[in-house]
Amino acid sequence: MLDTFLLALSEMTGFLAFFGIGILLGKVHKLPSDAGTTLSKMITFVFLPAIEFSACAQQFTIEKLGGYAVLFLAGSCLMLLSLPVSLLMQKRLRGERMEWLGAAYSMVVPNFGYVGYPLVAALFGGEALSGFMMFALPFNFYIYGYAMMKWMPQGNDKGLKRRIKRLLGVPLIAMLLGIVVGLLGISCPELVFKICDSASNCMGPCAMIVAGLAISKLSAKKAFWDGRVYLVSLIRLIALPLLFTAIACGITRLFNLDTRILMFVGIYTALPLGLNPVVFSETYGGDGSFGASCGLVSMAISLLTLPLMLTLLQWLPI
Repeated sequence: MLDTFLLALSEMTGFLAFFGIGILLGKVHKLPSDAGTTLSKMITFVFLPAIEFSACAQQFTIEKLGGYAVLFLAGSCLMLLSLPVSLLMQKRLRGERMEWLGAAYSMVVPNFGYVGYPLVAALFGGEALSGFMMFALPFNFYIYGYAMMKWMPQGNDKGLKRRIKRLLGVPLIAMLLGIVVGLLGISCPELVFKICDSASNCMGPCAMIVAGLAISKLSAKKAFWDGRVYLVSLIRLIALPLLFTAIACGITRLFNLDTRILMFVGIYTALPLGLNPVVFSETYGGDGSFGASCGLVSMAISLLTLPLMLTLLQWLPI
């Protein structure tokens, strides 16, 4: 458990450092007032599309779909099971639209990209990472094919063209292009993937700086003494992992399924909250401070709960 704790701590230390840089820059007013919005737009329209294209092009191949089909199906089932919790959170959480929207999103999607992927790779190796990425792929479709639209300005969406325009955002188009490349086995120049890797390296620090800038607008009391932040974090990090891991344990034992399903469900549900609610809020002119508070608090809590979940997974009989 100590090794897992130290590994999780090392993965999050960099994120927390850039979080602090964002707070400091916001407090000393060294950046323009719209810096958070500008960075968020860079993330949404440049870094995210590059990352999603690369991931889909490399993961969505005939070979991997055949080998990991059961993991893709398991991820899809977990996503569907999470949706009622998301809807309940959306109806019950008091606050502004951006606040309950972010809380509802967090019941379905944690920080699986910038905490989950490195953690799985470090603990279990590259083969397990490929499986985990396929397990998480349905959530990418949920994020960019549905959830992201919730942050866009409402406007008048009665026209079909306007609806299609809202649906086909840049990240989703990049995902679809990546899927086509992967399925058809199209050979892309190595330079393309190098550029995408560079974008991936930019994504995490920029998202954390945006979150820090959002929190810098708040007083310490408002940022860290909001009971709703702890409610959302504890549901995400304790209640949902226990519930869904118990379900996955029962199903995998009953039907003698791939044991990786239980491992991936446990890890995925125990990850801290992601920062997309902050990025999407800032991109479309909203306030991402509540999402930033949730992200920071959940990271701190997950330093305890994530190693505990990994220890529990080792004890569970399959």
